[in-house]
Amino acid sequence: MDLAARRYERWAADDRMRLVVGLVVLSVGLFLAALAQNTIGGVEADLVSWFNRLPDQTIGLVVGAGQLIVVVVPLAVWVLLLWRRQFRLWGMQVLAMNVASWTLTLIESRYADRLGVIEDTNTISRGWVADAGFPSSSVIAASAAFVTVSAPWLSQRWRRATWSTLIVLVLLRIVASGEPPLDIMVAVAMGMVVGSLTLLVFGSPRPTPHATELLAALRARGMNPTRIERVDTDSSTPRYQLSAQGESRELIVKLRTPQDRSSDLLDRLWAAVRLRSSEVERPYSSLKRRVEHEALATTVASSAGADVPTILGLGDTESGTVYLVSSRVDGTPLDACDNDLITPAVLTSLWSQILDLRGARLAHRNLALTNVLIGGDKSARILDFDRAEVSAGDRDLNRDVAELLVSLSTKIGVPSTVTSAVETLGSDVVAATLPQLQPLALPPEIRSLAQRHKSLLDELSVAVRDQTGAEEVELEQLQRVRPKTILMIVAGSLAFYSLLPQLANVDETVDALGDANLWWLPAIIAGSAATYVFATMSALGAYSLDLPVLATFRSQLASSFTALVAPANAGGMALGVRFLQKAGFATPAASSAVGLNALGSIVVHVVLLFAFVSWTGQTGVGSFDLPDTSTALVFIAIVLAVCGLLLLIAPVRRRVIGPIIKILRSAGGHLGSVFTSPIRVLALFGGSALITFAYAATLGFSVEAFGGGLSIPEICTAFMVAVTIATIAPTPGGLGALEATMIAALAGFGMDHGPAVGAVLTFRVATFWLPILPGWYTFAWMQRNGEL
Repeated sequence: MDLAARRYERWAADDRMRLVVGLVVLSVGLFLAALAQNTIGGVEADLVSWFNRLPDQTIGLVVGAGQLIVVVVPLAVWVLLLWRRQFRLWGMQVLAMNVASWTLTLIESRYADRLGVIEDTNTISRGWVADAGFPSSSVIAASAAFVTVSAPWLSQRWRRATWSTLIVLVLLRIVASGEPPLDIMVAVAMGMVVGSLTLLVFGSPRPTPHATELLAALRARGMNPTRIERVDTDSSTPRYQLSAQGESRELIVKLRTPQDRSSDLLDRLWAAVRLRSSEVERPYSSLKRRVEHEALATTVASSAGADVPTILGLGDTESGTVYLVSSRVDGTPLDACDNDLITPAVLTSLWSQILDLRGARLAHRNLALTNVLIGGDKSARILDFDRAEVSAGDRDLNRDVAELLVSLSTKIGVPSTVTSAVETLGSDVVAATLPQLQPLALPPEIRSLAQRHKSLLDELSVAVRDQTGAEEVELEQLQRVRPKTILMIVAGSLAFYSLLPQLANVDETVDALGDANLWWLPAIIAGSAATYVFATMSALGAYSLDLPVLATFRSQLASSFTALVAPANAGGMALGVRFLQKAGFATPAASSAVGLNALGSIVVHVVLLFAFVSWTGQTGVGSFDLPDTSTALVFIAIVLAVCGLLLLIAPVRRRVIGPIIKILRSAGGHLGSVFTSPIRVLALFGGSALITFAYAATLGFSVEAFGGGLSIPEICTAFMVAVTIATIAPTPGGLGALEATMIAALAGFGMDHGPAVGAVLTFRVATFWLPILPGWYTFAWMQRNGEL
């Protein structure tokens, strides 16, 4: 049987990895072309100078050979493909090459001045096919697309050879030009991106080894297979059933292909962005180490008394695929068996084996229905220890129980599942799973199962508490940032940068950045740091003067990281509530204190906004006009009328007005305690005012670094108006909205557009982007030390 039968897989891990690499290289290329043209140009000039020292005949031979490769290799490959009737691959190559070439040509036509595209008059005629301008950048892009699409069909040696040839062509293209272009990197990246997208859409062959390759590897291990067939056609991890001479039982061969490494890397990258560091699995140094770990975990499970397959050997094939040979375990997977087969005896057998694994400190970490079999003797058997953890902690051991609770509940119901677990494991063990009964604590397969049963996790939590007598516990915080938040950050940033060409000429901005006075940087950084000192002062006034000053300062610094979580500083407010809860505040008191701090900031902001607008003597800033008195009164009247109508609706009074009144009462009581202390009043409102002044000063220092020209009231007004508008933006930290509004405000007061963009970018880097890293470190430190 041909194990490498042409099954095509869409959205394969290797293709996704190529796409990610292509996008990264494309981004770096565009950045260098836009901001580092002189530096890259100098490197290229040195390379060309060295190349031109060679004799003309040598240069002509080298360049001509490269040009010949570009023409001959694709034609020869296409003839071979058409002769072998591989029309699919031929069509994918042609499509990818044309799309890559056309796309790059379109980019060059629009941004030729930034990419440094070469005109024909700047090239040196030394080649055989044309002049030294051939292969052009569009041809390089098409070649990269050709290599990318062809790679899955090639062996590892041929893949290296084709990519090496492409690198040589790129070097020849650079050194053969009188004025080397900067768009070569963009061309290669564009070809990789288009080629990867083509593979993702049309599919690429699964990297399963050929039958002769696998059989040769097995025979090298001393096995003599007489029959081999695939037993799972849809799984990403191929399995084959094997009969061999000298073996009275059937064997199972499980394969791990090089594509698994790409899949694992992508999963870890995404987990590192989204989840806390404790949720990110450590990578294996090689595929062989991963399979060896599975063999070790399976052997430990067998020694502990679990009914698992017997490991008979492992090895690797010539193409880098690693295989694991084990005994075949007879039985029906839980997901495919009738519910009648899941008897109390089967459940007792299964939970008893989980108890054995816990005794050996071995966590399976993927107890999905497909990994548990019911044998003919009505006993349970456990498979697939690929994700297992040896010497596991209590957290992972409890997750095993949680995973099995979720999996079994979808088959036999929540009450029966929890009852069987409590009878075998005991109440304490089952109750310890409560913090882990959440989607992110479950492996992907079980998580999808729980999501299809909407209320399953809630029902499980209630049943566990009822049958164990445990109290309600807080779910463990696993998520660092939500996917929706990441999309909002990306969307806000893209929206802002898409506005840059309309707000200022990019060339003017680049020139302004080059002419900036760097001596203002210490003042800018100091102004940004001062905002956290004054934020601590305001927080102490709103919270309590008895709180530790350094701990409160750490909470304010950590809020720079949580500001990424949600718009309108919702993440910072949630962190403040949690900090006060850990400090001993009751939840209503903590919420009231944080709300009071936010209310004080709003009051101070509004007062200062009208004060600075009045100081400047203007009714508008740039394109933003303040409403006149009559318009403001009409707006206030409409808002009050709408609120009055809402009060007439009973559900609104009950669900909205009632909770608001409770919060206001709590905040009012807290406000009364604050106003009994003049020092706390001064700290609350004085700190809020100083925060605003520190931010405005930082913006002023940034403006001065780019030439200045604006008065203090104008700078303060620009900041106040920009913050006001950015507060209602649906992006974390007002991304996009604050930058666009602030640039328009500075320009409205007479600052040139290029320096205005540079000043705002510098301000945002100092006050928003730079504090994120120390904020994240502080956030993690506070979590480890019990302050959050």
